[in-house]
Amino acid sequence: MGCGVLVQAGYQVTVAHNEISTFHYTGVSVGWTWNYEPTSNGENLVHKNFIHTIGMGDLSDLGCVYHLGEDYGTEISNNICANVTSYDYGGWAFYTDQASAGVVIKDNVAYDTKCAGFHQHWGMDVLFTNNMLYNVNQEECDGGVRSSTLGDVSSFTFTLNVVSLQKGPMFAASSQLGFSNVSFDNNVYYVQDGQTVTFPCANSANCDCTLASWRASGHDVHSQVADPQIASPSTHNFTLLPSSPALALGFQQIDTSDVGPRPSEF
Repeated sequence: MGCGVLVQAGYQVTVAHNEISTFHYTGVSVGWTWNYEPTSNGENLVHKNFIHTIGMGDLSDLGCVYHLGEDYGTEISNNICANVTSYDYGGWAFYTDQASAGVVIKDNVAYDTKCAGFHQHWGMDVLFTNNMLYNVNQEECDGGVRSSTLGDVSSFTFTLNVVSLQKGPMFAASSQLGFSNVSFDNNVYYVQDGQTVTFPCANSANCDCTLASWRASGHDVHSQVADPQIASPSTHNFTLLPSSPALALGFQQIDTSDVGPRPSEF
C-alpha cells in the first residue's frame, strides 16, 4: 500500500529510467522534512520515469511524484505521469507539499489524473516550467492547477506550460491567499469542450475571474487561451504542431522517446 520509490533525507540521489506502476499510494516520494529549516536533502533527480496507475482509488493525498520539505537543487524532469486515481481528494500528478523549497519541475507530461496536474500545498522557490498537463482533473475535484499556498510564506513560478482540459475549471484555490504570492506567464490554457477558461480572483479563493482581471494583477500577461495543437493525444503523442501558440511563446518540445527502462538495460 506504500509508494514505489521513497527518497527520505536524500542527497544527490537519482531515480531515473524506471517504470513505476500499480501502487495504491504515490509513485515517487522525495524529501520528508516538515518545515522551513536546513536539511541534508538536496540535488536529487527524478528523471525520465514512466509512472502510471497510481492510487487506484484506494488512498487519498497522493500523486505520481510527491515532495515534502526543503530540497534545494532537486529536479523532477522528463517524466510521464498517467492514470492517477485517489479514494477522495488528492489524485494529483505533481504535488509539492508542506515546506517544499528549491525544487524545479520541468519537461514532464501528465495525463488522465483525477485531480490537478500540479498542486502546491505550500512551499517556497518552486519552479514549474515547460510541462504538459493533458486531461488532468478529470473528475473536477479541484482544477487543472491547484494552489493551497499561505500568502507570503509560500511561492511558486508557473511558466511555459500547456494545460489542456477535457472539461472543468482551470484553477482551484484553498484560501483567499492561494494565488497571492505566485508568478504566471507564457502559458497556454485550453478547455476542449468549449467552456470559458476563468482565472483566479485577487484576494479571493474564487477562480471565476476573467483573463483581463488576472492580467491586471500582473499574471499571464503573455499567456494565451487557445488550442495548443497537440499532434495526437489519443495515441499519447504529445508533440506540438509547428503552428502551436505554445511554441511561439517559447515552449520546448518534450522528448518522451526514452522515458522508462532502456532496452539496453535488459
